[in-house]
Amino acid sequence: CYSQRLALLEGEALGDATLAFADLCYAHDRLPTLRPALERASMVASAPAELKQRLRATYASLGENRALANLLLEDAKAESDLSLRFAHLTDAARILVDPNSGDPKLALAVLEEARQIKADDPETATLLADALTASGKSGEALDLLEQLLVGQKRRSKSRSGIHRRVARLYLAMGAKSTALQALGQQAGEQTHGANRLLVKGVRHLAVDAQGATSW
Repeated sequence: CYSQRLALLEGEALGDATLAFADLCYAHDRLPTLRPALERASMVASAPAELKQRLRATYASLGENRALANLLLEDAKAESDLSLRFAHLTDAARILVDPNSGDPKLALAVLEEARQIKADDPETATLLADALTASGKSGEALDLLEQLLVGQKRRSKSRSGIHRRVARLYLAMGAKSTALQALGQQAGEQTHGANRLLVKGVRHLAVDAQGATSW
């Protein structure tokens, strides 16, 4: 079969044949068969960049999030272009920050490395707050989020998500009135739907902290 033929190839010929095999596997929905072929071919020094792209896409389609994160970290380590390295690091961190299927503590280290490249990137800082929260460091996460609010303009797109995160943290701490105040600040900064936001916030504040994490 095709996969057995791939095992006999090396170098550039292996890369080209694996890409053709990838097209075949995607057409017939045989991604589990494709994965080991892509993994082997992508390790060749002369492997085309498209192989890594196909491998990332295959991991994502198979739900192999940890394998995808590890691949992104490997790519970041090998990447000399700082903007691409930053992108690989933050993409990996988005996967790792999940407390159920990821590794929030590793996400912290990855995000600290990313911030060495772009120290003032608000999205990375927000992601770092999520990793701190998932690692049980709610106090540090809250401090970071409140620093972000001070440094950002009112009605910026990212402030709404920050206010919700602040409210969730206060709610988890049992400070429901402070959580509601954070939601009120969010509503006050938005010209449309302020009442709707407050009603929604009150509804979620009526449940426990675990339920509130789905906001």
